Amino acid sequence: MFLSPNSARARPKVAAYPEKQLQPGQIRLIKLLPGQWTDPIVCELTNVDHETAKYHCLSYAWGSTKVTRLIRLKGVLYPVTVNLNNALQHLREQNKDGVVLWIDALCINQQDVGERTHQVEMMGRIYEKCQRAIVYLGDRLTGRVPTDQAPPVFHFPNPILRGEDGLQLDRAVEDVGPDAFEVFALFQELSSDEHPYNTLCIRIYEGIKEDPIFQEKKAMKDRMDLCEALRMFMHPPFTPWWSRIWVVQEVTVPPDILVVFGNISAPWEMLATAAFNYIQHSTGCCRDGLKSLPRDQSKVLSDCCLRILDIEEMRTGQSCFYRSHLVDEVEFKKRSMLALLRRFRDRKASDPRDKVYALLSLVHAPQRRKAFLSDYSLSEVEVFRLATLECIHTTESLSVFSTDLGRKFRNDLPSWVPDWSAPGGQTYSIRAEAVELFNACGDKATGANVRSNGQSNLEVIGCCFDFVLDVLEPMWGDDEKCCRETILWWWLYFRRANLHEDAGIHLLGFWKTICGDVICESQGNMRVRRTVAEDELSFIMWALYSQRSPFSLVSSGPDEEVPDEVCTDAMKAWRDVLMLWPGRAVMETPKYGDLDEAEYVPNGLYWNKPARAVKIRGLLHFADSRSMDGVFIDDGQKCRPDAPWRQLLSGIQGRLMQTYGAHVDLNTMERGMIPILDNSIMAATLARRFIIGKGYVGLGPVNTQIGDVMYLLAGGKTPLVLREKESRRFEVVGDSYIHGAMDGTLWDRLDLAREWITLL
Repeated sequence: MFLSPNSARARPKVAAYPEKQLQPGQIRLIKLLPGQWTDPIVCELTNVDHETAKYHCLSYAWGSTKVTRLIRLKGVLYPVTVNLNNALQHLREQNKDGVVLWIDALCINQQDVGERTHQVEMMGRIYEKCQRAIVYLGDRLTGRVPTDQAPPVFHFPNPILRGEDGLQLDRAVEDVGPDAFEVFALFQELSSDEHPYNTLCIRIYEGIKEDPIFQEKKAMKDRMDLCEALRMFMHPPFTPWWSRIWVVQEVTVPPDILVVFGNISAPWEMLATAAFNYIQHSTGCCRDGLKSLPRDQSKVLSDCCLRILDIEEMRTGQSCFYRSHLVDEVEFKKRSMLALLRRFRDRKASDPRDKVYALLSLVHAPQRRKAFLSDYSLSEVEVFRLATLECIHTTESLSVFSTDLGRKFRNDLPSWVPDWSAPGGQTYSIRAEAVELFNACGDKATGANVRSNGQSNLEVIGCCFDFVLDVLEPMWGDDEKCCRETILWWWLYFRRANLHEDAGIHLLGFWKTICGDVICESQGNMRVRRTVAEDELSFIMWALYSQRSPFSLVSSGPDEEVPDEVCTDAMKAWRDVLMLWPGRAVMETPKYGDLDEAEYVPNGLYWNKPARAVKIRGLLHFADSRSMDGVFIDDGQKCRPDAPWRQLLSGIQGRLMQTYGAHVDLNTMERGMIPILDNSIMAATLARRFIIGKGYVGLGPVNTQIGDVMYLLAGGKTPLVLREKESRRFEVVGDSYIHGAMDGTLWDRLDLAREWITLL
């Protein structure tokens, strides 16, 4: 029989769903009937009362719907995806007496929009009430040809791996192939109480072959292959399960989880314990021992463990919520719709609306709010709009406008509605956390100052405080050369700009602006904090020694020091100490107490005698020792070797301690802060541009244009850049950092200038 081109391209007819409609409170379940490995898949299908049903849930990646296999569902041939067919085949082999399952593709009539909507609303409760969720990851990492014989079943943790002879893996590896088995063996070993570098798998990574038993394991891969297997185990396209949005719910609420890969299975607790142990040891007692691992392999291990712990954190938080229903403010914010949409923005869904609907059962909303429900009769644009309004009203802020508007892959959305189907990124995640440190508008977003007007407009009370007069080149890349050149260009313009004194630009504005007044340094549950006074000293260290600094002594940038205009007197003193005494960048410590005064003679980078003399005189002035000028410098502008240099350094230290507080330990001012400031500056500036107004400067969206306006809006954590399209009708360009306008004082002063505007 030959197919014509048209018939070959024709879409197969959708089989009629073989079960009657559900009644209120009902779900459908299938019973996977026993059979041999190569037998067709046969399932019974029944409607049952949800509250009394006993079942397992299957969590899996659907896979392509264009290539299907036929199973027998309630006596009818019914098409399923290849991945689901393979999952059912392996589960049948592992459950010889059959198993009762809830599977979305089979237990929901996908062609009935009303039923689909109702069942999706119930999915959180369906997974919560199941006896166990079975996570099916796939059946192969490499292109092995499926066998006609049933593979042996292995359940971890497996005692076969606990032999005294160093783990007898050879028989197991011969049966199931090395790649996936080795990954599960790795998780089992890491879940033990051993230090990671003492476990068998890590020792194999390090290439230890002295023991003859390792030489006999011909099936075992070397370190690089095993690490590659782990990478494939955790990433699509090899295991797309990890990237799906629905799996967040499917593994958060069930009481128990079994992870299945082909013929291998293991409890979720084994993976979670392994991940926790590895992160704890690799950042603590085993940190030095694991340094022998190549960086790429170490990254694969840490990324894998962090991905598992991300899910485990959700499970732990959900369990605490169910037990007490008393959730502190921090945990509540983690489970707000906005927090969840941001956290899982990179996950994928075949239907963009599911980027919202898949998270609804996990959202902790205020009790006064009507529940946000899924509705597949709504368009994608309407779902995204309603989700944005929900974020505004549940957080009582416009935080959803900050960073989330920066990535749009479609042009049919209102300017104030994020594209929730677009992926996020590390930079956007950090900025989203940083936004919560500010409060540009002291008012909350309520129905009194924010209201929806029609299908696409949002009305909000706000006030304009400046206009964009100029924009500078954006920070296009995160490489060192691009960073140096861009910051230098910003500085040269900044230095000659005539700016409003309220912005405080003349002293600290520039360096606070380029880091967005935020330091990206993990502390407890937060990765970010506001800058504090002593960060000025760290900034000088960054300016002198970072490869990203245009003022750096080690970069290929211009040969100039950190300009006086960007420094306070204390910052200038610290800068000059670092440059005059580079070998002793810290103040005097006991181990230097017995050194001769000659050891403290400046030997730094000011080889020009007059320039060095100027710096020393400045330090004498700072240390209140101006009268001792002749004691330290002779008539020829040379440093006197017998001068009390140690006393001068001690005096400078005393003044710095007075300025920044006694808690500032200058002996710890090492270069370890430079990478932190590098990260902070890149997080604040990447894909942003320097914007200049009549009285203010800051960092704005990359698409900011001359003529745009700077606005404060009710509920806004940061100022927004808007573009006027008609009278008092604006498009949102994006959020911004505007120096001097981040903490509510400007909003209070502009009380009389507030008015209703419309966001399009």
